[in-house]
Amino acid sequence: MFWSHPRASALRETGLFSELDLAFAGYMARLDQDKTREMGLILASALASRQGSVGDTCLDLDHPPEEARRPLNEAGVVLPGGSDWAETIGYSSVVGEPEHVRPLILDGHRLYLQRFHQDEVDVQAMLLTMVRDRPPPVDQAALKDGLDQIFPECRGEDGPNRQRLAAFAAARSRFCVVTGGPGTGKTTAVAGVLALLLMVHPERSLRMALAAPTGKAADRLRESVRRVKSSLNLDQDIAGQIPEEALTLHRLLGIDPITGQPRYGQSHPLPVDVLVVDEASMIDLPLMAKTLRALGPEARLILVGDRDQLSSVAPGTVLGDICGPPWGAERFSPDFILDWNLCGGLPLTEETTAGSPPLLDAVVGLNRPFRFSKKSGIRALSEAVRQGDRQAVLSILAQDEAGDLRWVEPSKLPDGRGCLRDVLRGEIENGYRPLGLSDGVAEAFLALGAFRILAPANQGPLGVDRLNEMCERVLDQADLMDVRGEWYQKRPVMVLANSYDTGLFNGDVGLARRVEGRTVVVFPGQGGEWREFSPGRLPETATTFAMTIHKSQGSEFDRVLLVLPDEDFGLLTRELVYTAITRAKSSLILVAKEDILLGAVTRRTRRDSGLRERLWTGL
Repeated sequence: MFWSHPRASALRETGLFSELDLAFAGYMARLDQDKTREMGLILASALASRQGSVGDTCLDLDHPPEEARRPLNEAGVVLPGGSDWAETIGYSSVVGEPEHVRPLILDGHRLYLQRFHQDEVDVQAMLLTMVRDRPPPVDQAALKDGLDQIFPECRGEDGPNRQRLAAFAAARSRFCVVTGGPGTGKTTAVAGVLALLLMVHPERSLRMALAAPTGKAADRLRESVRRVKSSLNLDQDIAGQIPEEALTLHRLLGIDPITGQPRYGQSHPLPVDVLVVDEASMIDLPLMAKTLRALGPEARLILVGDRDQLSSVAPGTVLGDICGPPWGAERFSPDFILDWNLCGGLPLTEETTAGSPPLLDAVVGLNRPFRFSKKSGIRALSEAVRQGDRQAVLSILAQDEAGDLRWVEPSKLPDGRGCLRDVLRGEIENGYRPLGLSDGVAEAFLALGAFRILAPANQGPLGVDRLNEMCERVLDQADLMDVRGEWYQKRPVMVLANSYDTGLFNGDVGLARRVEGRTVVVFPGQGGEWREFSPGRLPETATTFAMTIHKSQGSEFDRVLLVLPDEDFGLLTRELVYTAITRAKSSLILVAKEDILLGAVTRRTRRDSGLRERLWTGL
């Protein structure tokens, strides 16, 4: 066996690599014709394979992962420097340059698995083509009239109407990103964009589609668009043409659950003229590449999401890379600002840039929160975390002027863990009492959506698994639920894997019920109906009184109990905490040690990718 090589065996002993990583590295070494630098190729191959499993699309040879350095050193394996890497692997027969088809691609100081490199290059090329190939110009008067009807400017506001700006940007380009924090009106902007496109193209019957990465996010998009349509000043004919159904991207693209290949692609494009994808921060690089390849040569794509949220668990930071460098204010090209002024918008104060990157005019940020009051503690805390302002975080939590925040610092409780258990027990009982007392399916789902417990990880004393066990004990002891048996009445479960046979998808949430003497699990349907399944028909599920922050993406709850672990670990990041805070609409209870919280606020997620540099070269 190849792994009898003593130095190769040392890689296994580090605990850094999966068996797949090691098998891939061994295969590369066997294929390589040059055996003189074998150990260097083995290490590079194993690291490149590992990077995909931790969310990176490549291995940055100039800045290899710091968490790997110590285990490798202890195993007697030294990470080469940047120039040494190129010398070590640059002449290997399994490593190619960007234009080659080889298992590994060396592109500058980045080493890719070939498929990730191809996806990254394709996404860059397709996005830049979309923004450079502008659609035919629309009648300027019709565009201004449409903007005035849907998003009128309000004199006295601080700057232009950002929703109007987003609609304008989408009307003049085949590609647009609408990004913003919670409650900033992203869905309203999207509905307005679709209405505007219908108004300025009366001669065309535009085929429009709504999609999201997960079933839960698609459900929320569907509900939001239905609600927002009635609030906009739209003609009935226009409103009727805006779609209300939303699909997961996997279902829209017809992705085969076994092969992973989509039904739609460059040779068989989607029958869609305008595609809106919500919760775009959850889109990984391979899925974005599949989506872009499936669009026709004249189709438009509108991405919607919060660039500061967690990225997908799969490789890539696509939305963040597309949005570009985090400036204090957006910048637009002189041509964009000239066209904007002709449409009657309030003057833009953003810096203009001649010869700017094409994507500059395609990204619009919404920054006015409609959901929260100016005194909202949730709003202030999320902004302080987003900016990494440790002192502001502590000040906001200490003051809580709006009364929507509560901070429980375990180390300051009088009886340590015992008192913390009492605090958690009280919050669990209060939070899930409405579910326990609910009567009927609709009331139960309403109660379940009003409160949720979030934690960063499944494992650990304060992880999701332990918290779910605690919830069951507390609710049983309070006589709110009888938790005997696996499928007890009102047990909330989350689907963990896509099931095309049942139409249930990762992230869908259901409730166990007793119906006419039999146990069923009820899920909400797309048309407001209830879908019932016997437990045996379900894909893998888990109890979901508590859930990971990653799983909560695409969801919102009236009240959130956020529990951070009592020991720090590398995955506790600013983006993770920000995402958790922004799941709460009216109340947040934060259980966290001060040092753990501030450490997370300071630590930013780092993912290696070349996409941002490809899209924004020159800035």
